[in-house]
Amino acid sequence: MNRIGHSDMASTKSYDGTTKESASPVSNTYISEARLRRKSMMVTEKRDPLGLFHKTPPLSKRISDLHNSGKGESYEKHSRRWIKCKLACKNISQTLELWGGNLRSIEGHQGTGVVSFFVLLRWLFGLNIVLCLITFFFVNVPVIFFNEEVYSTSLPAYSLLQTCTDNYNVTLSSDPLQQFLDFFLGTGWMEKSYLFYGFYTGSGIYVGDKSTVGFFYNFPLVYLLAVVGCMLISVFMMANHSVSAFRKSLLSGEVTNMEYVTMIFCGWDYSLSDERNAQIKSRNFKYVLNSDIQDQKFLRQRDAKMKSCGSRCGLYMIRILVNVFVIICLAGAACSIYYTSVFSSEWTAKNTVAGGTDRILVFIVEFLPSIVITVLNAVLPLVFELVIQLEHYTQEFVIKLSLLRTVFLKLSSLIILVISIYQGVISCEPKDACRSTIDTCPNVTCWETYVGQELYKLVIIDFVVIVGKVFIVEFPRRLLANKCSWRVIKWLGPAEFEIPVNVLDLVYGQSICWLGFYFAPLFPAIYVIKLIVIFYTKMLSALYACAPPNRPYRAARTNSFFMIVLILAFFLCCFPVIYSIANVEPSHGCGTFRGTLFPYTVIPDSIATLPNVAQQAYNILTSPAVTASFIIILLLLLYFCSNMRVAYQKRNKILRNKFEMESRDRQYILNQLKRETGKNRV
Repeated sequence: MNRIGHSDMASTKSYDGTTKESASPVSNTYISEARLRRKSMMVTEKRDPLGLFHKTPPLSKRISDLHNSGKGESYEKHSRRWIKCKLACKNISQTLELWGGNLRSIEGHQGTGVVSFFVLLRWLFGLNIVLCLITFFFVNVPVIFFNEEVYSTSLPAYSLLQTCTDNYNVTLSSDPLQQFLDFFLGTGWMEKSYLFYGFYTGSGIYVGDKSTVGFFYNFPLVYLLAVVGCMLISVFMMANHSVSAFRKSLLSGEVTNMEYVTMIFCGWDYSLSDERNAQIKSRNFKYVLNSDIQDQKFLRQRDAKMKSCGSRCGLYMIRILVNVFVIICLAGAACSIYYTSVFSSEWTAKNTVAGGTDRILVFIVEFLPSIVITVLNAVLPLVFELVIQLEHYTQEFVIKLSLLRTVFLKLSSLIILVISIYQGVISCEPKDACRSTIDTCPNVTCWETYVGQELYKLVIIDFVVIVGKVFIVEFPRRLLANKCSWRVIKWLGPAEFEIPVNVLDLVYGQSICWLGFYFAPLFPAIYVIKLIVIFYTKMLSALYACAPPNRPYRAARTNSFFMIVLILAFFLCCFPVIYSIANVEPSHGCGTFRGTLFPYTVIPDSIATLPNVAQQAYNILTSPAVTASFIIILLLLLYFCSNMRVAYQKRNKILRNKFEMESRDRQYILNQLKRETGKNRV
């Protein structure tokens, strides 16, 4: 023992003497302890290589260990089976995933940034499937299979309602040209279809035989609850999706050297056995690395240019001027939409249709607001894309800022259109007893159907522009870039898949759907068909027509922002719908809410038919005290969640810094061990 202890102390003295000046005391201590542990293990192996002198544990201890080891093996076996079961279920779900193979092909050609657009499209498709099922089963199915019951003759305003209903006549033409135009305008035979609000005129539906058994289906209440239910389901689904997207963006974090190491050494999927999937994964891996390297390179170049105070002041001045220019463009677009809508409604009110040429002219004038909105939504984002290059932002921030500017343009265009309809038709005076506009106002008997028709025109022209852009612009441009050798054509090259523009097209279309399903219950079904066609059209564009973005980006950092933009659009679209339900008198000649002061009054009227206990419970739940308490609790929960988010962000930052420091310390110790090992060998 003395010889061993003496050799350890001698080696320690020798180690201190050689590294005292070059190493810190902490690192010397770590290295000394490691060498002492290694020497003690070597001495133990030399003294007892077969383990004969180890103390044997008692028999009871060995039996207990054997029993526990059997439990551990059984638990481990069940754990492995459970993991295999989960992996099998995951593989099956990925195999049955909608458009999964198409998304992987797009990801290999265009990268994760472009495929995030298709993921958002698929999510919107699922959302509209749910909304379509709600409106179909609760609104359309009862009307299709059962007869609507007319309003009771005991109502004081029954005669007025009957007169107004008789006055609401829709002209049905047998001319094929007029029927074709009616399909795009939503008039004629389309106006008296299940698509628009004016078709549903009954007060309810009696299911079964009145004399024996059956129940009364309160159709106005169900119609209103279906609209509210669609709104709530949209909110819950967006909140759930935004939480998962936000979690992914947090996990992506900032780009560091350790992230590059993890990406390179741990990013490959070794379960790939197909050459095609391996090539797709390789291209996707290249795009992810390229996006991070391009961002880091751009930041270094911008920081090098912005060292002087004059350069920074010049850049800030350019950004201010660009924002002023954007505000002027948005204001001009709003004015043009408003005055175009007013002109269209006034012109169609003063002019009548006589011949075929006049019908085409009326068709163009009625479509004029939708055409102006679509042209502005197509041209101004391109202008914003050009001027944002002068502001020298990173690609991630460029996409977010472009999305914000374009979403304000598209949503403001919808809001301005609704305001112009409200001022020109809904609030226009004078009106007759049926609340129909007369004299100088446009002749509108059912204003809800009129609003639905205007939004239907937007759906049609937006769909035509999206599909036409692919086949009229992108594919010919790709063909010219490949076949033509002109210098200008080569400079232009093929079109790029613009992520902000395409995402905003989805948000704009979904906003029309949210804004219109109160006035046209089948809007979700129309949007489902529209999304299917858009998916395959854009897939062809991404695979064969468009080039990948010059500056790719990471999808995890922007998907959460996409959902924030969609939530913003949802709440902006909910305001006109809620205002129409709560504060605008419905038409007397059409619709299921005719005869009520406001549509929401069907709820208290239905509550009044319930037993007294249910009425008292409803009054208590809707009292100001309960409502105020509920709002206060929600605010407190929001405050708590906000503080927890800040605390978790700080904790995440501390753990990240601690991990980086530990990796640096470990690397430093390894370098010291290598250096000392080399010196001892010498």
